[in-house]
Amino acid sequence: MAIRRRSRSQRILLEGAAVVAIVLLGMGLRVLWEDIYLPSRPVAQVGDQTASGSYFRKLLELQVVYSAILEQLDTAGAEAHQADERQADHQHRDQAPTDLVSQVAAELRALQNAPMDHALIDHWILEETLLQGAEREQRGVDDTAVLAALAQALQADAQEGDHHHDDHQEQAPDAHGKQADRDSISPDQARQIIDSTLSARLTRLAAQLEQNSPGLSINFSPDELREYALRLQRLDLLRDRIAEALVPATSAPIVPQVQAQSLFLSIPISLTKDVKLRETALEPRKAEADQIYARLMAGADFSVIAREHALDDHGITPYWTIAQRLLPGAREALQTLPIGQISQPVKTEVGWGIYKVLSREQRPDEQQLRQMREDALQSWLTTQQATLGITRFVEPPAEAPGPHEDLGPDHRQPQQQDAPDDHHSAAGRSSHP
Repeated sequence: MAIRRRSRSQRILLEGAAVVAIVLLGMGLRVLWEDIYLPSRPVAQVGDQTASGSYFRKLLELQVVYSAILEQLDTAGAEAHQADERQADHQHRDQAPTDLVSQVAAELRALQNAPMDHALIDHWILEETLLQGAEREQRGVDDTAVLAALAQALQADAQEGDHHHDDHQEQAPDAHGKQADRDSISPDQARQIIDSTLSARLTRLAAQLEQNSPGLSINFSPDELREYALRLQRLDLLRDRIAEALVPATSAPIVPQVQAQSLFLSIPISLTKDVKLRETALEPRKAEADQIYARLMAGADFSVIAREHALDDHGITPYWTIAQRLLPGAREALQTLPIGQISQPVKTEVGWGIYKVLSREQRPDEQQLRQMREDALQSWLTTQQATLGITRFVEPPAEAPGPHEDLGPDHRQPQQQDAPDDHHSAAGRSSHP
């Protein structure tokens, strides 16, 4: 009997040990699957270039951190400009970096358990198509040009904050001016600017993250950040170069255009859809527009008055526009107003405008040219994808964006817009504050 009891106990112990071993083995296999196999397995391939899950994870981290660094650079100039006003602005300036670091920390934490980002995969496929297609057709951009352009962009971002506080800000240089600036920067100077800027900002951000969220770290080196920034810059230059080669500037249709300045008193866009609400909101702004017009008729400088009421430089700096594309009211004013004259307050669907016509000319339609280039670039990318071959090892869900999204906006600066579109065009209504 005792022997039988001992045998049963031993069997129970052996069965328990077997269960524990199976559980541990399952846990180990899960770790191997989730932490080693899944991150390292291929996710997508373009031509001969393959990207893994771990690569896309790092790409997302680089995207979050690099965006934060550019935002730091954007505010750095303003902080320097306000150095003599520390007592008045101390709380405001201290709060902004804290908010930014908290946002970065939240985004990095979210990435730890985030599912596969198929939109990012789509974007990478387009980027690789652009890079490999350009190389295949020998349309590449020289490394020296990429270095110089990135150095210039980082310097421009650092100085941008100052411009927001300069009442006499000059217009940004045109493409020829930017090219001249790039040509004046040597490769060694460019590398020094890039390395010092990115390394210093990365170190600063890492320290702020450690202080804000202990245990949360940045999992890439300054060298990896530099290569990521250079890749984005190369893509920007390639996109412009190929689009311009596909559709030369001489392809732009020549149309009548008006050079003007404008002063606009807007109403909230949410009120423009309902006629009664719109008219109620427009009425008090009419009296304000009449007062401004009286000052202009008394000899006040249009640019000075416009700057007093503008949210940004749109309309203050003279711009060229196609009157037919503007909203009713603005359209008629710019079509009929004599050169050098200032219009009376003009009622539109989104507010009251006052316009000054400076000249009229037949000029290339830059908006149409941009659209032609974008269409040609998308067609070129589709052809390149068919030639290079695209393989997805992980299929996106049905609602994910398709693989033919455009390459998106510039990674470093806001997209340029025609000045009048913000206030007066049908296309600009939905984006006006």
